[in-house]
Amino acid sequence: MTKQQGPSSTFNGAAVRRAVHVRYERPPVLDDDWAFRLIDRKSQLLVRFPPLYRKFLAPQQLRSSGLFAMSISNLRLAEELVEQGLAAGTDQYLLLGAGLDSFGVRRSDLADRLRVFELDHPVPQGVKRERILRARGSIPHNVELVPINFESTTIAEALASSTHDRDKPSSVSWLNTIAYLSVEATVESLRGLGEVSAPGSRLIFNYPPNARLAPEVRAALAAVSESVAHKGEPFRATFDPDDMQRHVADAGFVVEQHLTETDLDARFFSGRTDDLRPNVPARAIVARRI
Repeated sequence: MTKQQGPSSTFNGAAVRRAVHVRYERPPVLDDDWAFRLIDRKSQLLVRFPPLYRKFLAPQQLRSSGLFAMSISNLRLAEELVEQGLAAGTDQYLLLGAGLDSFGVRRSDLADRLRVFELDHPVPQGVKRERILRARGSIPHNVELVPINFESTTIAEALASSTHDRDKPSSVSWLNTIAYLSVEATVESLRGLGEVSAPGSRLIFNYPPNARLAPEVRAALAAVSESVAHKGEPFRATFDPDDMQRHVADAGFVVEQHLTETDLDARFFSGRTDDLRPNVPARAIVARRI
């Protein structure tokens, strides 16, 4: 197992940042009240008490606030896509690279109407299972945890042992993880999504684009890159936006929206009085399977 394929603290750190967002930043872009319950106990202590938060968490999170703003706004978009799909009769949700995403446990209001399939590496998925059991005693009846290694397993192979119905449309999200994968794994996974997604399925995913960076943005991204590399999950790829659109088309999807950080800022951060802004190059694609 390579470091890229195994567990690290990055998935815990993403949930910590969401827990901080709900507790200390107003208004929250996504009111993720479950993130706190999914993080490790030491992190819970740091988040719960303001003096500890200000000393140990706030400085590092300030450096990565632009990336987090992109992340949380895309999670909000994904939730809107799922709700739109459910209103139209789409009752399956594939959540790729789930990490400690809280949708399956947080949206209990949808438990009798929506089947959720969380695809992730089995090691962090095992940690998540333990933390859900710690917090609520059982995995929600509508959630299936599907193990996958995106570098070596196809999505069709992973879903073969699940109850996912590839003949029915699904909502699909793949957020905040593509930067950690090889280009080949990303392209093959997009093709795999095309294979298992019935016509009418909708997909949202984000990716790091090739872009010229202002010096201050370059410095901030370099600090984040160094941090995640130290934790065993280095950033591995960026994509030309035109190339990414071709990959999406080759997988059988048509692009409905190709959003930039400016689009996300206008949609979710207008009027905020804090410094939370998606001020780093980021792209999000919403596409429909044809």
